[in-house]
Amino acid sequence: MSGRSIQVLLRRIPSSNIRTISSRVATKSLGPVFTSYLATRQYASHGHSHSEGASHGEDASGNYDRLWLLGSVLVFGPGFWYLTQPAAKIAPSHDDHGDASHAGASTPTKIHKDDDETQTDVTPVSDDHAEVPSEPPAVQYVLVGGGTAASSAAEAIKEKETAADVLIITEEVLIENPPDEPIVAVLVSEVEGKEEESQVEVKEEDSKVEVKKVEEVSKPAAKDDGNVSDEEYIEAYAPYMRPPLSKELWFEADSSSLKFKDWNGKSRDLFYRPEIYYTPVEKSLASLHKPQDDSKKVRLLTSTRVTRIDPDEHSLTLDTGKTIKYSKILIATGGTPKGLDSFDSLPASSKKHVHKYRSVQDFKQLDQLVKSQKSVVVIGGGFLGSELSVALAQRKNSGVKVTQIFPEEGNMALVFPRYLTKWTSRRLDKEGVTVKPSSVISSVKPSKDDKITINLKSGEQVIADEVVLAVGIQPNVDVAIASGLEIDDTRGGISVNAELENRTDVFAAGDVTSYHDMALGRRRVEHHDHAVMSGRTAGENMVGKKKPYTHLSMFWSDLGPAIGYEAVGVIDSSLSTVGVWAKGHDQIRPPSPGETPKPVSNKPSNPETTSNTKDDEEYGKGVVFYLSPEKRIVGVLMWNVFGKVPLARQVIKDKKTFSEVNEIAGLFNVHDTA
Repeated sequence: MSGRSIQVLLRRIPSSNIRTISSRVATKSLGPVFTSYLATRQYASHGHSHSEGASHGEDASGNYDRLWLLGSVLVFGPGFWYLTQPAAKIAPSHDDHGDASHAGASTPTKIHKDDDETQTDVTPVSDDHAEVPSEPPAVQYVLVGGGTAASSAAEAIKEKETAADVLIITEEVLIENPPDEPIVAVLVSEVEGKEEESQVEVKEEDSKVEVKKVEEVSKPAAKDDGNVSDEEYIEAYAPYMRPPLSKELWFEADSSSLKFKDWNGKSRDLFYRPEIYYTPVEKSLASLHKPQDDSKKVRLLTSTRVTRIDPDEHSLTLDTGKTIKYSKILIATGGTPKGLDSFDSLPASSKKHVHKYRSVQDFKQLDQLVKSQKSVVVIGGGFLGSELSVALAQRKNSGVKVTQIFPEEGNMALVFPRYLTKWTSRRLDKEGVTVKPSSVISSVKPSKDDKITINLKSGEQVIADEVVLAVGIQPNVDVAIASGLEIDDTRGGISVNAELENRTDVFAAGDVTSYHDMALGRRRVEHHDHAVMSGRTAGENMVGKKKPYTHLSMFWSDLGPAIGYEAVGVIDSSLSTVGVWAKGHDQIRPPSPGETPKPVSNKPSNPETTSNTKDDEEYGKGVVFYLSPEKRIVGVLMWNVFGKVPLARQVIKDKKTFSEVNEIAGLFNVHDTA
């Protein structure tokens, strides 16, 4: 008879030294049972053979045998009974008070067979896991998603109800995979007491999915020595800010600290709250069955995905199969970076040089790559692509060469007027970025020296060491679809009412939300400010406030030291615009006498587009008003004009029109040189 157990483990293994880091759990074999039985038989007959020389009769001999049999049963019977029992189910042990980044690590269990005796070395199982109630745990407030909106909602709830039971569930699992170390699936099997191993390299894009399926079995227990071992390669983060990942962090001397200076020079931490603010929740959910030691804290369950919500039963299902009951729930799942089909055909060896950019881990990886001389190509001319290109170009001392490719005719072409988008591209070129507007990718191929060749339809070739895709995000609505919630098919996202509620006690906030803007109608926006304020409003409404979301969101960006802008409302280049500028070469100056602003259509075929602008003009400071077809101001772009966001909001809410632009423009102090 033989016993066989197979584990599938994912880990990062240097190709030059592949080794297994798994904890092996062998299924109890029937082999030892038969071996022990034969040993008992041998011992009894051996005892009987010692009596062969004695002068006893047949009856005495029989009695003697029966005594030996009875003694054998008494001595070996309990052992025989134990060996024939089914293998005990050993629950994984978790450290309920450990670091959140290692929540869910399993404790190794080892059972070895050594010839005629079985040695068992089992790590004790914690009481929490040995006595997990069969009923699902109940949590007062569940926040699905670990980003800005969820963090803001948690703070709002705690402000209203300090002792509220709040649980954040985030699936952000990040695998550190250095370019020279592939992820390998290690198959560990045990047959007839012999261990066999085989390795299969796993594609990077598959590993993030597979690791979730096996991490509870395969990940070694975290060592409680304060050090992080090579095996602890999975990171899960508490809520943090995303904007600095493409802006401020790149200008810090020590970017590894994940600290940065904000606009007023104040040092900030990327994470909203310190680690002590959270109570880690283990995969078994055992701790959810009891109150927290500190009710002021927020529970945090990482590396876990919510697959379905049942609004009628007020319950949710996790990717582990476990269920949690809730009183109120918030969906704040944000968005996922988009890819490009042209890069999908690359072999795995080349795909490791193609990066999407949204997380802390993405920043860490790219930060390390550009510390040595690299040629980096950024695909995309929008907010992220333009910010990141400028930030990378600041690493001139490292010798990094930055090229930006996009199909539009200038940077930020989907939001800026045409004259401004062209000027912005020229400015980025001065900052050290090789900008290639109006460029369409025809094909992508691997090239020698482990590089990537990007072929453009113009016939030009661009060769890169690393490629960053910054082509937008798509809202994460999978859980909403699986739960039968209403989706906005036009704008994407989860449809909500004025109180940010989709179904009874089911709320949504942040990038994933399609909401009704009181001033501009139904919208879905992907701005940090919207995530903060919608998360706060949703949190307040979850505790019963019933407050309509009336906030008119803003966004900001910096493109190097010379350009900083803020905007409110609908900033769309397809709309007509009116720009009021203090123009000048190197110096800001007032407009010429008699200069009067007029609406400019940004359609390429309209001759008015460049009628009042010149290609060589500088746009140092100004304000641009975006007009609806009815000539109502629906958006305001403030270019190197700061502190005027409240004014811009009021202009839009008051439904000011084009006829009032001259009067309104003066309020923004565009011509002030101070």
